Amino acid sequence: MRSMPAVLALVWLAGCGDDGATTDDGGFDEGEVEAGADADADADADVAADADADTDADGDADADLDVAPDGEGDAPEDAAPPGLAILRPAEGDLVLETAVVDFDPGALAADALEVWVDGETDPRCVRADPPWRCLVHLDPRARGTATIRVVARAAGAEIDRATVGLVKEPEFTEECATDSLACVRDLVAAGTAAGWDGVVYENMDGLHANLDTSGYPGVTRIENSDALSGRNPGSRPQDLDTATVLLGNASVAQTSPCCFSVPRRSLSLSSISDRFRENKLWWYPEHRDHGYEDYYWFSTVTVGISQGSSGSEIDELRSLMLALGALPPEARAALQEAGQVWSALQYVSRRTRMAGDAAYLTTQAHPNALADGGNLVAMMQMARAFAADRLPPAARLEVLDEDFATGERRLTTPESVARVWTDTTATEHRLRVSASPSVDLTGRPLTYHWFVLRAVDWIDVVPEDADGSVVALTIRRHPEETLELNGQPRRTSLGVVALFVHNGLYFSPPAFVTSFTADPYRLAPNENNLD
Repeated sequence: MRSMPAVLALVWLAGCGDDGATTDDGGFDEGEVEAGADADADADADVAADADADTDADGDADADLDVAPDGEGDAPEDAAPPGLAILRPAEGDLVLETAVVDFDPGALAADALEVWVDGETDPRCVRADPPWRCLVHLDPRARGTATIRVVARAAGAEIDRATVGLVKEPEFTEECATDSLACVRDLVAAGTAAGWDGVVYENMDGLHANLDTSGYPGVTRIENSDALSGRNPGSRPQDLDTATVLLGNASVAQTSPCCFSVPRRSLSLSSISDRFRENKLWWYPEHRDHGYEDYYWFSTVTVGISQGSSGSEIDELRSLMLALGALPPEARAALQEAGQVWSALQYVSRRTRMAGDAAYLTTQAHPNALADGGNLVAMMQMARAFAADRLPPAARLEVLDEDFATGERRLTTPESVARVWTDTTATEHRLRVSASPSVDLTGRPLTYHWFVLRAVDWIDVVPEDADGSVVALTIRRHPEETLELNGQPRRTSLGVVALFVHNGLYFSPPAFVTSFTADPYRLAPNENNLD
């Protein structure tokens, strides 16, 4: 990153690779990668293993944290200067995996501040300059307590410390480790899982790729077989019924001339985004759009895209349907009322593909087409841990101003802002984007975390306010690059900035700002078949 004012927010660049350091000197190396991106790491990784990832930090404390409590006046002139303080989290707060630790050195003449987890031999973060934030990732399946301390040092000697004790609960239950469908049905019978009442499965390809719903009592099946049904979801009565939760698919694509997937060319992504916030989600195969080259000109969580061709989405449908049925009734009710069922479960799907939160915040967790993650059990166990007051937030965006031409503004929704370069003489573009539309159903305060996932060397993100909710993006014309996605090297002309918000318990699914520097509607050749 080129420059950043000393505001209380930090933006990280997340690419492909490993950062072997366990501490951070407080500075920032352009292109630095958050450790923990290896998707093969064990999902139960212990605290020490996660420590390598925790040098990353984003944003900082809310501005109002610096306001004196009511009734307190100015300190007397001879009072001692304020010392080191942990601003967030508070003593006794609940943590599931990641603690967003905000701290303030006050008037200390410290040259380094270290963030430690008691019982460990290395600090999680070392900061010499603001922003004073550290993401501390803990074992997601542990239960007990965790003590975090911040130590201020001058010339290597400790001059002050602050500590906070947290209540640590697991992010997952241990239920349904085997025979997942039978387990969910038993939970439904016991009244502890919501099941599938009020759920619609919509097949839109004439049963070409069909989800067998016979094991999901309560699911209503709708089968559309007309020629346009797969390419035009979102307008039928069942698609517009806000009282239902709908999951659909169509294993169709344009194959002559070859090739376009339905999401890249045919869908109204704006309408799909609206339906997404009404608990509707449709899936399609990428079919040649995500092979040796990634042809997608956008990134979004509002439509599902599977790696492969016909039928490749069925595994994803089955996993999502089981996780949906496994939700505790009060969690399902809260999510459904707010239109956030699929937002929460898209988070579950992406998070459980990775070893932990650190890896979830990297490029590898967010390809434009998802391969089979082998994460069914983990998805169900994470969904089972939800409650009405324990749910992931939703990241949402608003473009405040920009210099992209109207014709280059191809998609603007709360979940995805996609821009396509058409002016061949332009060398850079600028946008100002706000995360203030982001929401949390549980009423917890949010922190804002911006990651550059693609075109790392070509995009600058500069926070404009203290909490990092508003950023200025400078996007220089970026060339094609090759990234490892779904375990394979793929060429891409897409630049990606991802917003994640955190509510003290969970991160959100990402909201994306993307920049595409190639022709968005080129035909993908049949040879673009890597998987």
